[in-house]
Amino acid sequence: MLLPYYVFFGFFGIASILDYLKCEYEVYLLKRFCFLGGLILILFFVGLRYKLASDWMSYTVMYEYTPSIINIDFDSIVEPGFNILLSLFKTVGFSFELLVFCITLYNAISLFSFINRSQIDYKITFIAVALVLNVFREIDILRQSLALYTILYAFSNKKPNVLKNIMLLVVAISFHYTAIIFVVFYAVKQIKLTKNILLFLSISYVVSLFYTIPALSILLEIPNSSSIYILKAQRLILAVGFQRDISFSTLLNLSFLLLLYFNRNKLKTLTNIELTLVNMFLFYILLCIFCKEIKEVVDRLSYYFAFGLAFMFCLLPNLVPIKDIKKYILFVPCLYVFLKLGIHFRNEAAVYGLTPYRNVLFQKTYNESEILQRYYHMQEMAREDIFKKHN
Repeated sequence: MLLPYYVFFGFFGIASILDYLKCEYEVYLLKRFCFLGGLILILFFVGLRYKLASDWMSYTVMYEYTPSIINIDFDSIVEPGFNILLSLFKTVGFSFELLVFCITLYNAISLFSFINRSQIDYKITFIAVALVLNVFREIDILRQSLALYTILYAFSNKKPNVLKNIMLLVVAISFHYTAIIFVVFYAVKQIKLTKNILLFLSISYVVSLFYTIPALSILLEIPNSSSIYILKAQRLILAVGFQRDISFSTLLNLSFLLLLYFNRNKLKTLTNIELTLVNMFLFYILLCIFCKEIKEVVDRLSYYFAFGLAFMFCLLPNLVPIKDIKKYILFVPCLYVFLKLGIHFRNEAAVYGLTPYRNVLFQKTYNESEILQRYYHMQEMAREDIFKKHN
């Protein structure tokens, strides 16, 4: 039942091995085939998906009750950019499935445009890791994916453009409010990456693997505050919490931090786009350290900065000092892709919501009542999982 997902992600994972081979004529053509073929595969597999994962019901209901553009109440809508987009599609008479495809098309164009404008050496590796980190959330949260790929246009500039960045950030926030985290990112990004900062992050990350730093608890202790969002966050900390185990992923993150520390001089040779990606990785580490108390916060916000982690795999061959080890590095991205898949599919509710894989082109052959049964059962499984964590 999971085979289509392993085929999809495996295509990019295995193709990433080609990135470390010399650019001989035959290999170059094969890499271009994988690059262009990957774009088509994303549009087919992700863009034409049909009623998968946990949020499709809420989005279809939202779309069903979206008013036409002439009847929309601009004063009362939250996340106006996304609501206006829905209204425009609804006014024209497009189906919800076409909306999903167009959003995926926009996201894919943004991603591939960013990669082409950058000077990243290992482009397929970047795509492979970025997809396995982000696609499952993009299948669920259409609004947040629009916010991320809009922001990506700001990072495509070889030279910073403050006005353009502000405009794109405003648009991104109109799609999903969490994009406001980029205000913090832009501020942190201005800090020069010194030896002491990299050492501090490395030590703090190690500490966070064994001890939860109560940064959110302290931040949420605002005097006389009765905000519903703050109260909800406080309850989440008390009820659920979030413990990060030592794993392949966390050890890999720590390895990247140490490699940056010992190769910090090489950061001076990076382009503006590449340095932005390094900063995204370090900001991702900051989120893991200081937002650890609430898993939802880490998952939702780190989604925006997963491209930084993907780029670290592209830097890996240049950061590893031992030549004898370098020949084995080409397998690391592929191994990571399959390990992340295995970890994701340990969640029984996620598996139930994602299987069997369904595609719009074959929707007439599907049993709609069975799809609804699987959806409601998946929701029940998710609630039971949360209840177990509470107790």
